[in-house]
Amino acid sequence: MNEFNIFLSGALTGFTLDKQLKWRNELIELIKSNTTRPVRFFNPPKHFSPSTNNHLTEREVMEFEIERLHKSDLVIVNLNYPKSIGTAMEMAIAYDNKIPILGLHRCSDELHPWLGLSCNRIFKDKKELADYVITNYLYD
Repeated sequence: MNEFNIFLSGALTGFTLDKQLKWRNELIELIKSNTTRPVRFFNPPKHFSPSTNNHLTEREVMEFEIERLHKSDLVIVNLNYPKSIGTAMEMAIAYDNKIPILGLHRCSDELHPWLGLSCNRIFKDKKELADYVITNYLYD
């Protein structure tokens, strides 16, 4: 069975590396522990993070992430911090390339309409989102 690629999008700037990774790692665990299908996650802060400053230019980061985004089968975006320009750009690129987008947001009516409309569905909690991914994208 082919590996399924999931891109984990969400704000990085202004957060510690631990905070950037926390929701992503929790979601990865929820999904991986409940499926036998091979899943590969692209977790941006594991490669480049503003808190570690391990890149020379922002262009390097942008091109690397966009290249990985184009190879993704699904984008999961944390919309709880909706002022991230990079996140909005990743969503626009995914939407334009017909890559499904699932959002995670505590209260979807606070989002800019275009962010909400870009998502195929928005969930209020990680467990519900993970169950949906497993049932609808990772079925055997």
